[in-house]
Amino acid sequence: MTPPVVTVSRVEQEHVVSVITLAFVADSVTRWALADPAEYLGHMPAVVDALGAGALDHATAYVSKMPISSPRRALQLTGQSQFRFGPSYRLWA
Repeated sequence: MTPPVVTVSRVEQEHVVSVITLAFVADSVTRWALADPAEYLGHMPAVVDALGAGALDHATAYVSKMPISSPRRALQLTGQSQFRFGPSYRLWA
């Protein structure tokens, strides 16, 4: 089963920015740049908005609408043996 992928727009901006902010909370480079948790939560939403505003404005921001509780659950639902997070990051079941 392939997860449904849809475009998102400015209407869903707050939710998208919140999800991306939480996704990078454990990223080592991001946390090095914004080491203090209050500073991270205070500045990261603006950084995400600045970098992603064009995608939201031009309907080129995509999200999967599949509710998953973990990457392992995503593997179970899709029947895949590995989950790719980008060009070189993988999580194996």
